[in-house]
Amino acid sequence: MCASLSKPVHPADLRTCLQVALGWPVADVADGKMTVSAGPRPRGQKVGRLLLAEDNLINQKVAVGILSGAGYHVDTVLNGAAAVQAVCAQSYDAILMDCQMPELNGYEATAAIRAHEGSARHTRSSP
Repeated sequence: MCASLSKPVHPADLRTCLQVALGWPVADVADGKMTVSAGPRPRGQKVGRLLLAEDNLINQKVAVGILSGAGYHVDTVLNGAAAVQAVCAQSYDAILMDCQMPELNGYEATAAIRAHEGSARHTRSSP
């Protein structure tokens, strides 16, 4: 599955986008927001490992705060080339990729990651 967000990003929208990108079930609730229909997880249990490729440190800190608060383990990199290196060293459930970064932009980095993965596995990427 593929999902994307436009700025400004709101925490609830980011959470829903991640659920869609990870292929998790999403259900409507009374207030109209989307949430995972799975039961609650034990406090402190991480729900997945994400890579955040973002060259703006303020955006990076905000995203890490939101994602960590939602239970994700988040690794960060500052450019597309570092994202490709990180994926070669670690397996991720999803990658959040800024489109406009130095060295390799988000699209080029995603293409390099896909080429490295081959047909055996595809990490979900949201440029």
